[in-house]
Amino acid sequence: MRGTTNHFERLRERTERARAAVRCVGSALLYVSCTCLALAAPGCGDDDGVPPGADAATPTDDAGVGARATLVIEVHGGTEPLDDGLSLESASVSIMDLRARNDRGGDFEPMISNPAPVDLAVGASYELVDVAPATYGRVTVGLAPNGAAPTLAMRVSDASRTIEVRLSGTLDAEAQCSMPVALEPGGTAHLRIAVELRDVAHELADMPLPAPVGGVIHVDEASAPDVATALLARLAEAFELRCEPVETGG
Repeated sequence: MRGTTNHFERLRERTERARAAVRCVGSALLYVSCTCLALAAPGCGDDDGVPPGADAATPTDDAGVGARATLVIEVHGGTEPLDDGLSLESASVSIMDLRARNDRGGDFEPMISNPAPVDLAVGASYELVDVAPATYGRVTVGLAPNGAAPTLAMRVSDASRTIEVRLSGTLDAEAQCSMPVALEPGGTAHLRIAVELRDVAHELADMPLPAPVGGVIHVDEASAPDVATALLARLAEAFELRCEPVETGG
């Protein structure tokens, strides 16, 4: 009689496990909530809340396909006037990578790699379509020589001197806007980067410089290494950012 009772108890337990498994089929959320004793399936017992087959390290856009947004990044020269009779005749920078930082981070942060050198008097604009909706408020910029173009090329003059600068050092810079912008699905936003060279030019004018050659003072890492180091440090601080929403899709 005892053997018969054990047989029915085992049969009842198998039936309950089968019913629990049926309730779990078809829903990842239900799968996670089912008990391991009821389901007794491979992968059950993990407490990470991830259904079998999902990669928790791979970001997915909850907004879904078709709910992406557009980000326009502009780079241009600053507008602050120079003092002491200085004139900034020309300037360009070589940007090797530019990343728009947002509150989602990682692979959701769009990046521009190896664009052409930017003439700061003309500026450059990059339109990134299909970016992740997020709150954008910071950019990081990597600068380095690009082919024959140096990291920084600049021509400054005053009443008695003309100074040409060509720097080939690498540096990382960043800028943060005072008001981050929330880029909504289907919307467009602008990140406007100003490279304000006023302090760079004044640092240059105040430092001991090499003798002119053909009426022009040439500054680079070979002719004036200390000046080059100081100017690159100033350049890293010269990036300013404004974040502006443009439109939101209906």
